[in-house]
Amino acid sequence: MRLEPLAVSFIMTFLAEFGDKTQLSIIALCLRGKVLPTFLGAILAFAAVNGPSVLAGKALAEHLPIFWVRVAAGLVFLMLGLFTLASKGAEMVKVGESKVSVLSSFVVVSLMELGDKTQLSAVTLAAEYGLPIPVFLGVMLALTAVTGIGVTLGASVFRLLPPSYVRVGAALLFILYGVVSLLSAFGLSIHG
Repeated sequence: MRLEPLAVSFIMTFLAEFGDKTQLSIIALCLRGKVLPTFLGAILAFAAVNGPSVLAGKALAEHLPIFWVRVAAGLVFLMLGLFTLASKGAEMVKVGESKVSVLSSFVVVSLMELGDKTQLSAVTLAAEYGLPIPVFLGVMLALTAVTGIGVTLGASVFRLLPPSYVRVGAALLFILYGVVSLLSAFGLSIHG
């Protein structure tokens, strides 16, 4: 198995999701309920949303010439980077006072992730690499790590590292990856 798609997927997803509205919502869910059901529901939701996403990306890779996949990937990542830079930051979703179960965590996280930058990133990375399994593993490992940090350390992590720093770092990484994808589409290399 190639490690590059796994590593790139992990790094980009980790940075994009750390401090994101979904993670803040998971912390809010933890404050209302138990940690384990919240964690399990979130991980199941991430798998349910990103599994089909990487399969869609793989289908795109099989049906489009690599030039167009790279151009589309470059443009998507540039837009994600610019959108991330322009966003005001994450807003926490209000959660009711009732106990949080695996199902309620699953529903909240699934709804928050549909159309989110991490889902679009998963589709795009799978399309670019044509390797859905390493991309899915990288995405899921990153989401598991970020969710684990969120449910164990909660809000204290966000006091140590301001979410705005992570947001800007993720945005710059998206933009850099977009530029690299566009350069590779046109046969140019940043190595000379």
